[in-house]
Amino acid sequence: MLALRDSRKGGSDHLSEWWWRSVAGLRHPPQTESATGALSVAVLPTGSGFVIPAGGDTCTGVALGPKKSCTIAVTYAPAAEGATDTARLAVTAKKAVATTSLSLTGTSPQGLSAGCADLAANGYRDSAPPPETMAPGDVIVLTPLSEPGVMRLAWSHGFFGGIASAIAPDSVRFYVEEGDVYHLSPLVAAGEAIDSWIWSCTAGS
Repeated sequence: MLALRDSRKGGSDHLSEWWWRSVAGLRHPPQTESATGALSVAVLPTGSGFVIPAGGDTCTGVALGPKKSCTIAVTYAPAAEGATDTARLAVTAKKAVATTSLSLTGTSPQGLSAGCADLAANGYRDSAPPPETMAPGDVIVLTPLSEPGVMRLAWSHGFFGGIASAIAPDSVRFYVEEGDVYHLSPLVAAGEAIDSWIWSCTAGS
């Protein structure tokens, strides 16, 4: 039969490799013919954002014998920010038992809001940034560059405000839920050793 093993070790990137391994049957005496017959590989439908890059397919045309393997690499290139695509990686063979498929899903995060892009580009080290126009899903990050102590991030927009905090060296993260102009400032309690920090921002999905 044909078995599938996922090679990823946590996290995510746009490159997934899948090992297709033929496993010898339990019949006696052992079969001497190939376990799969020649394999054919395709990503369906075409134009979905998923492609097999040059050199990424070592399975097409290969007849896998017992305990042999081949690899297929699939990359995802979304057509636009915020895109979500689905496709199917199909592997077919002369022998029906070796035919299988794998569902693929890819999501591209939204582009950075104006405020998030400004924080990410400029950092505003050891200072407060100007009022920033943020979007829902933005994650504002305030990272202490010295320690020990508690790093606090004060935020406000309209009639709302609050404080997020973290113990150095951990970063403070504030998750924006409502798009608006935000006023941001760092807060360090008297007597704490934190005297340096930097701002950054990432876009939510």
